[in-house]
Amino acid sequence: MKKILFASDMDNTIIFSEKHKINSDVCVEYLNGKEQSFITCKTKEILEKINKNMLFIPVTTRSVEQYKRIIFSKECIPKYAVTTNGAILLEDGKINKEWLDKSKELVKPYIYEIEKMFGDVLNSNINKRCKIVDDMYLYAAYDNTEEAMKDYENFLKKTNLNVCISGRKVYFFPKHINKGMAITRLCEMFDIKKVISAGDSVIDIPMILKSDIGIIPYSLEIEKSFSKDIRKCKKGIRFYNYVLDAVEKYC
Repeated sequence: MKKILFASDMDNTIIFSEKHKINSDVCVEYLNGKEQSFITCKTKEILEKINKNMLFIPVTTRSVEQYKRIIFSKECIPKYAVTTNGAILLEDGKINKEWLDKSKELVKPYIYEIEKMFGDVLNSNINKRCKIVDDMYLYAAYDNTEEAMKDYENFLKKTNLNVCISGRKVYFFPKHINKGMAITRLCEMFDIKKVISAGDSVIDIPMILKSDIGIIPYSLEIEKSFSKDIRKCKKGIRFYNYVLDAVEKYC
């Protein structure tokens, strides 16, 4: 088994929305027949090389269903992927039962709180879409970041779930359902010697801090007290290209 793990967030790290698309980019996800997500023209070539020379595992907050919408080229298809913010491991597209059973154990003490917060969030006076994802965590999507921040501040001290805000979405995670815990579990499973990770949001920070090398955009702040090798993309450079260029050097 390959000893270097490249664990990467997907949205806004490897793939990105039409909002950030330029003419040379390639669509890799469709939703209801409409183009949804894209990669740069360099991504396929570099990702193919990475996939051959190290263990490439996407680690995403997406649900299993959302992850499976991503279209990888044949040479780039990861054998494994971690979805649902660390709660579910896919192996050749199928759910790994042992991993899932462990996640269910970790989530069990929080099931009542997740359901309670689901009702509380729905009953707040701000319009939003709210969903419990794969029975593992709760999220709410708002019309804008200002409304998301209002509910985030309102619920932050009202639950023992970990509450995170990213853009116009607010997430409610059980304590041990995070990307950092996923890295710990992957390292134990595959006897990994070095971890390189990349991510663009606060949800990715637990994963970055569990890695030997972390790759982040200029806009993401990590406390300087953490003695990790952090590679920070400069403003004006497309983060998606920066990530793959940085990882390719270890192939």
